[in-house]
Amino acid sequence: MSKKAYQLILVLGMGLMIPLVGCNSDNQLTKESQVTNNQVANNNGNNKKITEQVNKPTVEIVSTDQAFAALKEDGSVVTWGYDRYGGDRSEVAEKLSSGVTEIFANSFAFAALKEDGSVVTWGDPNQGGDSSEVAEQLSGGVSEIFSNMNAFAALKEDGSVVTWGIARDGGDSSEVAEQLSSGVKTITPNRQAFAALKEDGSVVTWGVADFGGDSSEVAEQLSSGVTHIFSNEFAFAALKEDGTVISWGDFLEGENQIELNQ
Repeated sequence: MSKKAYQLILVLGMGLMIPLVGCNSDNQLTKESQVTNNQVANNNGNNKKITEQVNKPTVEIVSTDQAFAALKEDGSVVTWGYDRYGGDRSEVAEKLSSGVTEIFANSFAFAALKEDGSVVTWGDPNQGGDSSEVAEQLSGGVSEIFSNMNAFAALKEDGSVVTWGIARDGGDSSEVAEQLSSGVKTITPNRQAFAALKEDGSVVTWGVADFGGDSSEVAEQLSSGVTHIFSNEFAFAALKEDGTVISWGDFLEGENQIELNQ
């Protein structure tokens, strides 16, 4: 068996391909990858010590469109890539030095969930990297985080939901705030909207109306009996206890359940 378990490829410029990360069977970076990582870090100018930091056991790697975040076994986080997309974590480095259990990402920003239930965000401030407006709600009690392209939704232990990011894409859930204040079981995102399944089998939606953020036309069908919610980029489909399916969102992307339920 080769010592290299895998190798990620980074495409730079006009068709130039170089190895970015290579690991041996002990999950350690190879010398070749250390050199390459240093080159990438130096080009970015923010993560010059990335090789030394990533050269510890890694639990997972999460990415935005143009940056990476690695969660280490010791609960710390290492980032690299374009600053705007979360490659630069310097403003929250201390908070990311320990206690992180999971990292979530949208296209432009990251959100780290810590052991104490608090959330740390960084990346494009408009797309969710800045969560200062909901900082108090994210200071504890968060159990899971969901994301679409430009926004985040945090599900708390008490069944409430906290959102931030681009308002129209679901970062602003004020219109359904009362419905999201308790009883939420899970959240399903698509490209620019969210759908929350509640414990009573009802569904709450918000985000871009045409992509499923507005479910008013099927509100009665979604008021009870839903067991699962599925999504593509622009629409949602809800499976009900009686085996019927209700869909809504962009018509061309799935908003038509007539034939299915006949």
